[in-house]
Amino acid sequence: MRCVRILVLLMACWLQLAGVEVLAQEKGPVEPDTTSASDIYNPPRVITPEYEAGPQPSGEIRPETEVEPPAPTERGPGKTRDKRCATCSGGSRARVGGGGEFASGYLFADLDDINRQIRQMGIPALSDNIFLVGGRGYTRIGHLLVGGAGYGGGTESSGIPDCCARYARVEIAYGGVILGLAMARPRYEVMAGMLFGGGSVEIVRERNSRTVAGWDEAWENFDASGPDSVATDDLNMTSKITGEFIALEPFAEVKYWLLPFMALDVSASYLNAEVGRGEWKLDGVSIPDSPESNIGGWSLRLGLHFGL
Repeated sequence: MRCVRILVLLMACWLQLAGVEVLAQEKGPVEPDTTSASDIYNPPRVITPEYEAGPQPSGEIRPETEVEPPAPTERGPGKTRDKRCATCSGGSRARVGGGGEFASGYLFADLDDINRQIRQMGIPALSDNIFLVGGRGYTRIGHLLVGGAGYGGGTESSGIPDCCARYARVEIAYGGVILGLAMARPRYEVMAGMLFGGGSVEIVRERNSRTVAGWDEAWENFDASGPDSVATDDLNMTSKITGEFIALEPFAEVKYWLLPFMALDVSASYLNAEVGRGEWKLDGVSIPDSPESNIGGWSLRLGLHFGL
């Protein structure tokens, strides 16, 4: 019986050893642990280009592999702009370029001193609303405008107060350099600036000594069948009074873009055109006691701009 017990114990030990070996074969070979103590206490670091420039600020803990997310953008038909860009989301823009424009409008001039003399001729006073035409061209550098402009126009009056016909006309012309600032939006542009330059005013007066009785009488002196086909003009008179002034014209305008290269322009300005005392001239000769006159005034103009 003792021998049987010993045999049973030996069989149990052998089976147990055999089971351990089978489990080891199913799990596969066990690789030896090669981790060193230095790797445990000093793990390898992954350094990104963001942190190669220097150490992080003290007091701020950030993951070493953190990457800043891209800025949000608006997606849609024709929309890929960055929300952080103020100028891309409808803010003011500085256009670069230039162009030219043709403009016309009215100068509401001060002709009181001149009209006092015109009425003494026996004809109606001159209209204060002078129709101006002209244009300008400029270059835009960022928000700065640099260029030049020129305008001119006139007003007239006539009548037959007695036997003689009389005529008067006032012509004004001025121009100069313009400097200003511009603020552009996608469809319109606001501009403000100043014109610095000079100008002149000319007052033309005419008197016709012939008696004007009717249409036929106006032609009879030129009739080839008459005794004298040459009209006499001994008493006819044409005279000019001229003056010069320094032109200063602050202006403000709004430009609305109809096409990428064409815009409609509306502007308002005030022209300072002062002829000094004694600076008027009669047919080129100075008039010492001539008054000081500022013939300028407010102006409104409408123009068509071509350019960028």
